[in-house]
Formats: sequence, structure tokens, C-alpha cells
Amino acid sequence: MTASAGATARVLRQFEPATDPKAAPRAAEAPRPRLRVVRAPATGRSRVPFVALCVAIVAGALVTALLLNIQMARDSFARNTLNAQVAQTAQDVQDLTSKLDAASAPGTLARTARSLGMVPSTGQGFLRLSDGKVIATPEAAGAKG
Repeated sequence: MTASAGATARVLRQFEPATDPKAAPRAAEAPRPRLRVVRAPATGRSRVPFVALCVAIVAGALVTALLLNIQMARDSFARNTLNAQVAQTAQDVQDLTSKLDAASAPGTLARTARSLGMVPSTGQGFLRLSDGKVIATPEAAGAKG
């Protein structure tokens, strides 16, 4: 035996209970408490529900982001289509405005009026609205023509 093993053995012998039958129990010593069987401590709750909840939250966030991205792409295509329609409508309005300007030019109006059988007026007449009287005597356009 080594020296440290002998020391350990001596220390353990110090704490061994006395087996001497002649030794009388002390009267002042308190009675030992009764020992009873105790259940093992309850194991911690499983982490599976927490992990499942975390995975569900992450999956839900990803699905939500995907759906938002899809909706934004649809809206982008719709916006581009509407912008194209607005541009086409603006072009149509510009074409119609230029046609109206060309049709309302004095030379074009005179040609159109002649083709419909109208003649230029030679005199002017005025109508007073308060009493309905004609001021100045206009001449009929067909009288000189």
C-alpha cells in the first residue's frame, strides 16, 4: 500500500460507526430521523414543442414573405399594363387633339362650309335680346351669289 492509500484508509476509519457493544448510547443524543424513499426529481419538459413552435414561426414567416413577393409581382405586372394603357390613351388624345386643331383651322372650315353649300355673309345684322329687334338689315347670302 502506498502512503496516500494508507492515509485515506485512516481517514475513512475515523468516520466509521463504532461497533463496540459496550459503548452505551448517549442519553442526550437526539433520535435519528426516519428515512423514506423519495421520488427522483422530475425530468425537464421536452424541448420538442418549443422547437416545433420556432420552426412553425419561421416557416410561416417564409410563406408570408413568399406570398407578399408573389402579390407584389402581380401588382407590378398590372401596374405596367395600366401604364401602357395610359400611354396609349395619352397618344390617342394627342392624335385627336391634332385632328381637331386641323379641322378647326379657318381654311379647313371655309372649305367644309363651301362643300356643304354655305356662302360667306356680306353684311352683319344684330339682334337686341331685350326687345327682339333686328338692328341693321342683313342681306341674304344667296341674293348676290
